[in-house]
Amino acid sequence: MKNRVLKVVVGSLALSMIGLFAYQAKVEGNAMGKFPYAYIVPEAIKESLDHEVRRSETEEEASLRDQFQLFTKANLETVKAMESEGDYSTLEGIQHVANLETYGVEGKTSVVDPRLLSKNTKLKNLEISGSFYSIDFLKNLSKLERLDLRNTSETTDEYRDLLGENDRKVRPLFDLSVLDTLNNLKHFRVESEGFTEPIALKKNMTSYTMVSPLVLPQKLATADIKVTIESEDSNFSYNEEVLTWEQLSPDTKELHFSWNVEGMNYYGEATIPIIWK
Repeated sequence: MKNRVLKVVVGSLALSMIGLFAYQAKVEGNAMGKFPYAYIVPEAIKESLDHEVRRSETEEEASLRDQFQLFTKANLETVKAMESEGDYSTLEGIQHVANLETYGVEGKTSVVDPRLLSKNTKLKNLEISGSFYSIDFLKNLSKLERLDLRNTSETTDEYRDLLGENDRKVRPLFDLSVLDTLNNLKHFRVESEGFTEPIALKKNMTSYTMVSPLVLPQKLATADIKVTIESEDSNFSYNEEVLTWEQLSPDTKELHFSWNVEGMNYYGEATIPIIWK
């Protein structure tokens, strides 16, 4: 009798454990992307999506969106084009707009981390501005046909107290070779501004020379391309891809130069901080 009771208890315990593991697996499955809802963080993107999904959502889904800011992933997948306007620094949630082909921003937008866009692999047209540390995310956007990108060190209001007017870790986009991986790209415009790594000079040094850091995409280069590099700094010269500053002193805290690539819509400005030893 005791053995029979023990078997029943053990069997019940086993069934409970199986049920527990099954529930845990279901929860983990939802956590890994099977959850049917998505939360969009930037208010500007929410407002844009509100307009886009109204045509495809039910009353229940609309109520859920209005009360909890949750969008069904199925409805987000119906959105192929959108624009957003506002001051925001994250794109969290846009990766769930899986069939997005055209995305543009207007106004003052400073996206700090654009890597989430690498999941929007159906993008054909992209216009975006921000403080980018890298544009390697573009490698995944093989269908991209048009790119308008503005990179700036200017901070948004939420980061200004922490970083000041400019984020000095934002590097100029000197290397555009990643665009050579985009076989469908037909038009691009890149505007970049930022700070290079600091250079170290001895106090008795009065000049600094560097080779042009610009790396142009070879597939998009044409015979009529002309590279112009200038500086408002005194005693600056540029000749045969070499930049030179003369008559420097420890009072010089930074060097500056700008560039413009005619025939390629690529231009920008760079600041070089100096550390004197």
